[in-house]
Amino acid sequence: MDQLRTEIAIIGAGSVGLTFANLLGTHGIRTVVIERDAAHADAPRAVGIDDESLRAWQAAGVLDAILPHVAAGSEGDIVLSYLTARGKRFFHIRQYGQPLGFPRGATFIQQLADVALERGLARFPHVRLQRGVAVTSVEQEAGGVILHAGSRTVRADYVVACDGARSPTRERLGIPMPGFTYDNRWLVVDGHEPREHPEAISTGVEVWAAADRPTASVPLPHGLRRWEFLLRANERDAEALRDDFIHALLRKRGGPDVRIVRRRVYTFSARVAAAYRSGRVFLAGDAAHVTPPFAAQGLTSGLRDALNLAWKLALVVRGRASARLLNSYEIERRPHQERMIRLAVSLGLLMTPKHRTQAALMAGAIGAATRVPLLREAMSMRGAALQPRYRAGFVSRGALAGRYLPQPRVRASDGRELLLDELLGPGFALVGVGCDPSLALNASSRAFLRHLGLNFVEIVDREPSKAGEAKDLGGAFARWLQRDGPQVFIVRPDRFVFADGKPGRADERVASLRHKLGG
Repeated sequence: MDQLRTEIAIIGAGSVGLTFANLLGTHGIRTVVIERDAAHADAPRAVGIDDESLRAWQAAGVLDAILPHVAAGSEGDIVLSYLTARGKRFFHIRQYGQPLGFPRGATFIQQLADVALERGLARFPHVRLQRGVAVTSVEQEAGGVILHAGSRTVRADYVVACDGARSPTRERLGIPMPGFTYDNRWLVVDGHEPREHPEAISTGVEVWAAADRPTASVPLPHGLRRWEFLLRANERDAEALRDDFIHALLRKRGGPDVRIVRRRVYTFSARVAAAYRSGRVFLAGDAAHVTPPFAAQGLTSGLRDALNLAWKLALVVRGRASARLLNSYEIERRPHQERMIRLAVSLGLLMTPKHRTQAALMAGAIGAATRVPLLREAMSMRGAALQPRYRAGFVSRGALAGRYLPQPRVRASDGRELLLDELLGPGFALVGVGCDPSLALNASSRAFLRHLGLNFVEIVDREPSKAGEAKDLGGAFARWLQRDGPQVFIVRPDRFVFADGKPGRADERVASLRHKLGG
């Protein structure tokens, strides 16, 4: 039997597994991806992503290849509207600001993004993808994990299962996945429609919160549109998948005569695995949690998993951190994922009123609330309201610890204008705002951070004059900090702030980092 030795094995080559492999590739980790399907799936799949997803693909080095298949609209565009049965808008959210460097809401073609992700693996001689082979057993031993896949045995230090909602790996590990599955069935259709400007999404996603037929319409790149219709109990799947049935539904919602590309009937679930880990095997993406699509957080949640865990595995495999670091994965990801599922379930209730009276009362109440500025802001579902805030796990002290670091457009000392993460690099970074962060450290701290491969970046409000300086072109840090005086931030590879504080506390924060990594 053929044997293969690797550091990380990934089971599943969907969007999450391929993103994981690209991230590990950037960290130089020997990785094997095993996928049972010989080709990419072509059923209707995820269509909603956000700035966190795009930042994750930026970190993986594949963003430029994916962006042609993304439609993000422009500043001020409406990204989401709720409509009555007659098509009257009673609530909407506009797109303002790009604090993480990208539009807060976007749509994309997942099949084409997966092709770009798979091609991205070719950059790394230390990353291999094997398609058309199923993993038949997972055996853990003291120093690693043994996988049997076809005629091959794969020995890995750690395994990440990204093998979907019905994850065979999760079942082999005996990890239950409590939650519920909706009784409702949804007809999901992707179709080409006549559009003069196929990239424009200025009207955004439209949701008919109608008792007679809850419906969603999602504009996509390349002249495509996603339609989702709630099916009635007496409508059979075979009937719903017919062209004449679909076109009748489209006409009722004022949709054009589209050329149907994909169609499928789905039921949705809200479930979270009882554990995200068993020994050296981790669950990620749908293998760990399944969310209804009503908040467009399904794929984004899986990409958050990949961005959170990849750098931690890389540090542990390279011997730069204790294996205790890996405990922080579930500590950080579970509370946020459970919150996203609660949000999706709530939005699902909003989208599917039981009768016309309920729909009318709901539309009236929400319409009235949006006329109160504070209530309208609280109801906005994009941006900070959706982002994780890590209060436990791999975080230390500081007013902004556990939050995303903003990613403004900056100008470097060589005159280039670029997004901040391009200067931070793939590992940890020490960022000073209003001060040179390296000068805030003693010799021992500087030596430790250099050994860790950490980059030093100073955000300045003048033209940069030396390497490591960057001018914030939009004033994002000034708006974010809302306090005076210089600040120093230790930034994790996933762009969350590990610790922050005044320059005089920098050595103390570095000592905390050293302790958390394991000495």
